[in-house]
Amino acid sequence: MANPGPAIAGIPNTELFLSTGPLSRMIYPVGFTNGGAFGNGTLSFNYVPVTAAVSGSRLDGLFNIAVATSATANTGALVYTAMAGIYTALTSVNTAGSTTYLSLLSQGSTQTTYTWASNNSGQSQLTAAAVRPISVPINLNVQPGEYYVAFGLSTTNSSIGTATTALAFSASIQAALTNMTATNYAEFTAATTANSGLYGAMGVYSAATAVLPGTINVTQINQTGANLLGGNFAFVIRNY
Repeated sequence: MANPGPAIAGIPNTELFLSTGPLSRMIYPVGFTNGGAFGNGTLSFNYVPVTAAVSGSRLDGLFNIAVATSATANTGALVYTAMAGIYTALTSVNTAGSTTYLSLLSQGSTQTTYTWASNNSGQSQLTAAAVRPISVPINLNVQPGEYYVAFGLSTTNSSIGTATTALAFSASIQAALTNMTATNYAEFTAATTANSGLYGAMGVYSAATAVLPGTINVTQINQTGANLLGGNFAFVIRNY
């Protein structure tokens, strides 16, 4: 507490200053709903304006997940590999003109398997549809600014035990659905294109990849229609 000046009419003239560290959790966007299936093996980019410092040790992609059931002795397995990263946008200038690209700041990846047997053992809670976090370990210390969060997911299913039928499952992204996916964006003097948009680089990477690129030209990201929706995925950055 600091005293900025003398008392006035006997009332202390004081001010209270509160200082806090970076946020230890950020949910983005705050409101979301089912946004459709996440492209298996694709890499999506979400535009994220950070207004306060954030520190995190994990990044969770939020997915509505449900696995199939079986009346037999099947033991099903849900197997996924996930990767996540955070990028900043930069522009390089030379005699040929300028190029805008994303540069990777931090990244992480994980591979996880969940099994469930005869509908009542193992991870049998997965048979009930619910929004669940697919968590990727990552070291994040983000200051206010504009960033792009990348998330990639590859999934498969298998069967373990006496039966050989792999049980199916579904995974749908959670999205705000507030961005424009039916109409494209362009400046007055430019034509609309599939690899440009209002958010700069929000959408789905045009190439298949099993790793996060260190740099990526924004024109390599498809940014309209279903691809723009694919980039509008909900996620959580947190320290616990």
